[in-house]
This record gives sequence, C-alpha cells and structure tokens, in this order.
Amino acid sequence: MKAKSLLGILTITAALAVQVQAQNCVTNGLVAYYPFNGNANDESGNGNNGNVFGAVLAQDRFGNSNSCYSFDGISSYIKASANALPTTTRTISLWFNARSFVSGKMPVLLGYGGDYGSAGPSTFFMNFGRIGNGCYIDSHYVGEDPRGTYVSLLPKPIINYTWHQWVVTVSDSEVRFFWDGVQVLSSNIVFRTTYTSGKELCIGVDVSGDGVGPFEDPNVGYFDGLIDDVRIYNRVLSTNEVLQLFCCGAAPQVSLIKAVKPSFSCLALSTNYQLQVSADMNTWTNEGSPFMATNNSMIYPQYWDVDNWAKLFFRLQVAP
Repeated sequence: MKAKSLLGILTITAALAVQVQAQNCVTNGLVAYYPFNGNANDESGNGNNGNVFGAVLAQDRFGNSNSCYSFDGISSYIKASANALPTTTRTISLWFNARSFVSGKMPVLLGYGGDYGSAGPSTFFMNFGRIGNGCYIDSHYVGEDPRGTYVSLLPKPIINYTWHQWVVTVSDSEVRFFWDGVQVLSSNIVFRTTYTSGKELCIGVDVSGDGVGPFEDPNVGYFDGLIDDVRIYNRVLSTNEVLQLFCCGAAPQVSLIKAVKPSFSCLALSTNYQLQVSADMNTWTNEGSPFMATNNSMIYPQYWDVDNWAKLFFRLQVAP
C-alpha cells in the first residue's frame, strides 16, 4: 500500500467561557454607598441620604426596574451631605452609561467638597472632557496653588451607550484610574485635602464653588445618562479589590475562545495514523499517540486554543 500524507479538515468550534458574577463586594472602609434601589438612600449605614432633583429611576444594567438613576444632562442631579466623606486617602467607584456630550461643556459624574475660606477651594470631582472628537475622563483636585491639579485618560469610547465602571484611588503620593476593573493610568500628582465640613456631595453635576448645590459655571455641564452603584471608601483599594468590586457589579459575561477540533475523512480502515501539528507548515510535531482508523471518518477528541487561526495547521501521517 502506498504511504500517504493526509491534510486534515478543520472544524472550527467556538467554546464558551462564562465569567460568573461574584457574590461578595468590598465593604471594608465603605463610608457611602448609593445602590439606587428605588431611592437615593445611603446604604453604608452613615445616613448621608441623597435628595433627588429631576433625576428619575430607570432600568439598571441587569434589567432591573427602578434600580439606577437617569440624568437628563440639563438640570437633574442628586445631592447629599459630604460631612462623612474622606478628605485625603480615598477610593471612589461608580457605574455609568453616557448618552451624549454637549460641546463646550464639562459633564461631571460626581463631585464633593468646596471652599474653606481664604485658603481657596478644595474640591474633588470626576468628569468628562473633550479634545477634538475624542472624549476623556479625568479627576480634579482643585486647590489654591496650583489652582487645579488633575490626571486624565485619553482616549476612551465613553459615549457608546454601554455601562462602564470607573474607579479612582487616591493615596498620599499617587492617584490611580481603573476602567472596568483594570488599571489604565497612575500619576504622582500634588493635590489639596478636600474640605467637606458643611459641604455637599453632588451626583450628576459638580458642586458649586462654595461646595453647596450644583456648580454655576457655564462651562460645567450636567451629566446625560445613567449612574448606579456609587461607592466611596476612606482607604485605597488594592488592585485585586478593585477587580473584585468590578466582578461584583458586572453582569455575567460570555467570551468566545478561539478553538479548533480536527476531523478526518477518507481514512483506510485498520490503518494507523499519526496526527501532526505545525505553525508554519515546515516544522511538524507529533500530537498524541498514533491511532487506528475504525471508520472512514473520525473526529479527533481534542480542542486547540489558538491565538491566530491562520498559524495553526494539521496533517495526518500513516504510522508504522
């Protein structure tokens, strides 16, 4: 019998990898928590309940009714006391789904703090900005000297009708940005201690210059979109804790793993074959042990995960 090399027929199969929603959220150091479950109450136990001005309850990222707040980008916001909020070391986490960006405006998702007399303003806020056609997100610490210090992330597809988690951590020497559970930026900036005595927290817009109520600056805009699960901690969360927080708040995710599973046809019964694999069709490596053909058509009982389908090749050799 003449020896033959058979090129395999690839059957491409998509395998599902399911990321299961975590059950435990980070609670150590939590000083304010707004899950927006039918209201704007602070469920951290510190009693900083929010007062709603124009924002309306909406469907959250899990499809639950009345479980997040929708802001109109014109005048709606939520206001609460900032007295119990951290003034130096902190972590701020929130989920948002942006609908639009008004040119020339700086929409703010969250801000708190404010003036403390002759020493100048001291405010923390998280906002959008625009450079050209791209949006960016940044976090400002406004102080007397320099007037404003901030870190920015460029660019991110913010206005895409998709839920995202944004986390900012602040230590004595570093600010870190996390986007959907992954650190994307760090900066060793100088910032002032945020002043909160008698001041307020605003969600959906920045606080005013005196730290009470929404900002009056015409360059500062109201947020247009959805906000949910606002968490404020009085400590810096670790990278693993931020990821844990993201998994706690993310909907179950399904990813596709690129995989192939070879099948064979026109096999000679009772003939031994050796499967070989190559990345360049020049160097071939035996895969597993030789097998005997018990049918003219067979399916190999193994998958291969592949990063690049064009670089994976299979063939059969008749084995001794």
